Amino acid sequence: MLEKINELKKIKGINLLFGLLILAYAYFIVYLCYYLNIWDDELYSLHTSDNSFHEVIRQSYIAERQAPFYFLLLALWRTINSGVFFARLLSPLCIGLAAFIFYKIVRFVLDIENSRWLLLVFLLNPYTVWAALEIRLYAFAILLSALLIYTIMRFYRENRKKYLWWFLIISLIGLYTQYYFSFLIFSIGISVLFFKGFKEFFKLCAYLIVVVLLFIPNLFIIGKLISVSQTEMIGYSFLGSLKSVLYGPQNLMLGYFVEPFTVKIRWIIKVGFALLLIVSYYILYRQRHISNDPFFKFINGTIIVVFILLALYAVFIPVSKIYFGVRHMAVAFPLLLLLFTIFRVFPVFYKRMIYVVIAVFFTFLLIKEYKNPVKAFDYKSNSQYTSYISE
Repeated sequence: MLEKINELKKIKGINLLFGLLILAYAYFIVYLCYYLNIWDDELYSLHTSDNSFHEVIRQSYIAERQAPFYFLLLALWRTINSGVFFARLLSPLCIGLAAFIFYKIVRFVLDIENSRWLLLVFLLNPYTVWAALEIRLYAFAILLSALLIYTIMRFYRENRKKYLWWFLIISLIGLYTQYYFSFLIFSIGISVLFFKGFKEFFKLCAYLIVVVLLFIPNLFIIGKLISVSQTEMIGYSFLGSLKSVLYGPQNLMLGYFVEPFTVKIRWIIKVGFALLLIVSYYILYRQRHISNDPFFKFINGTIIVVFILLALYAVFIPVSKIYFGVRHMAVAFPLLLLLFTIFRVFPVFYKRMIYVVIAVFFTFLLIKEYKNPVKAFDYKSNSQYTSYISE
């Protein structure tokens, strides 16, 4: 009886600590949302969303070179309050929801303790924080990506049609948010072919025909959008753009969206991390018959989807010659972080140590990045100075 009481106290203590960490994180994000200046991309979002819905759609295609759903959502959000701070709050709201869905995905394959570690890894990743602080579509794209993965997993686990319909709705919203979402849908479809066979694959394709038909109006403008998005910048040759795509996954998984290290140290970290993933997979492969087989399928499925998704980027970006930055891989971000679940193969102590090191490493990167919280192109300060000297 005493042991049960002590165990309950320990659980309550852990829950309290975890809750306090989440509250501290939320305060940190909201503080930065209020304090940080805006930069030129955010100015475009504010300008586009500060119009009638008809004009928002027009500006989305012409000025933003994007599908309009996010900008319509932002415009609707700003009808409550048109201020910059409130506009920015939409992104951390999306990240909070994405974190919740990501946690629910991880709970399919991990226990509560390990799922919480993965949630911290998700929240502390510098790309997550960056997306949460941008008045841009990236946080919303992360949310949609997590939702798409969650709904398709629920559908094939429970065979309930409502999750398939949600998958289709999210697919359509995703396509009308960022065109790269089509890569994620295609990659998931191929993984269904691998694991469920031709019958389930063709069944999914039949349902997706509705989504394709509703997306057709965009096909008449995509060619023009690609042509105006092409760049002749130095370093964006075929090989240069291919290299930028291939570096994308490591930059997102390791938080190299922030660059506080020398090239040598960065290589040491990423080689060490790659070896850790390889060793983890080898252990999982050896244990596949005596451990939880569904987890082995989960990891393989995640790897296949990531590989196909990366291959699509690697073909499309160099061939189309359009500008590419790691931020454009938002749809791949939840999938890449799901690979961290593979560390469950280690004994409890070593597994915890791995997650602690990752969390501390990400925290260090965030401190380096936001100890002087100013974005590039500090228009807020510039406008204040302009107003001062014009008086």
